[in-house]
Amino acid sequence: MDESYGVVVSFDLSMDMLDKYYPGGRANRARAYGAIRSFLKSHGYEHLRDSDYKNNDDTMQGCYDKILVFNENNKWFSLCVNKLIIMPGSLYCDYTDLLKDNIDEEYKEHMERP
Repeated sequence: MDESYGVVVSFDLSMDMLDKYYPGGRANRARAYGAIRSFLKSHGYEHLRDSDYKNNDDTMQGCYDKILVFNENNKWFSLCVNKLIIMPGSLYCDYTDLLKDNIDEEYKEHMERP
């Protein structure tokens, strides 16, 4: 795999499982995401959007090893994660903004009318 552009890691957490296993439950969901963000940023990852992070210098195995360290210190993580994707950065392409450029304004206006 081409890792010359680093790696991207993306995850999704179960809200129900966070409520059950994260300290403080429902009231502290944002703290769970903040803990992950803080950890990844401390290891050179840039926050892209939502739960997507990129590191131009890491490898897929290096990223997974870091996730295992995070999990060792945050036992709730593996219980709450629905999805964990690690991919070469060269494969990551976010088309969201391009798609937003193609919003049908007439449809939008029609749907926003009372």
